[in-house]
Amino acid sequence: MRQELSQEGLELEAQPFLKQIEHNIYNKEGVGFTQLNNALKTLNSHYKATPNPTLKEHIRKLSDNMIRNDIQEGISQLFKQLPEDLGHKYAQLFNTALKDYATMKETLKIIDKGTLKLRDAARSEQKALDALIKYTQGQGHQGLDNLSRITKGLNPANREVLELNMLERLFATSLMQLEGLKVFDSQAFFKRLESLKEGTFQSRAAQDFIQIASGFNRLFNQDAKLAQALKSTTGEQV
Repeated sequence: MRQELSQEGLELEAQPFLKQIEHNIYNKEGVGFTQLNNALKTLNSHYKATPNPTLKEHIRKLSDNMIRNDIQEGISQLFKQLPEDLGHKYAQLFNTALKDYATMKETLKIIDKGTLKLRDAARSEQKALDALIKYTQGQGHQGLDNLSRITKGLNPANREVLELNMLERLFATSLMQLEGLKVFDSQAFFKRLESLKEGTFQSRAAQDFIQIASGFNRLFNQDAKLAQALKSTTGEQV
């Protein structure tokens, strides 16, 4: 590794990176789980903190391949030194944590990109929900609908809250606003609902919300049209 960087004239500039990995990964005196685990978590920080694009690319390649593999192999060897049952249990917990971390990173990339930007503090809650609803209308990826892609890390209770917030936003945008009058346009609500992928709303509370709206729609689906016609006829507030 040093030789490769030296040949590129990058060894001096790469000293902080080299010292870090030599101490925490390739230490001749040995390393523990905490050192290896922390090194794994901070690999990307070296890449991001490097201003030289040539060195940055070298660090990225080394981190994505050899170094990451060496860390994971080192951790695996540490687990094998434990009693078999205990080592197997710790290995499972560690691999689950890695998958959860990868899921979190993927989710953050999705919600921060493009028009979604759900963590943008300058956005109102209504605009964030509108962006989320629009994103949910997309095709999905690898067998998952778009909402499930970004809620993989949520427990059922938190997903339920998100689903209810989306339904409440759809309800709010389906209110017909006339002077002195608000009427729920249930036909518009279900038209918007149908634009979302089947299975978007999975929680019991969300399904109850939709069922109640469906009952209203069966009885009062002409309310919005009647209110509009009455307003047009009388020309007065209703």
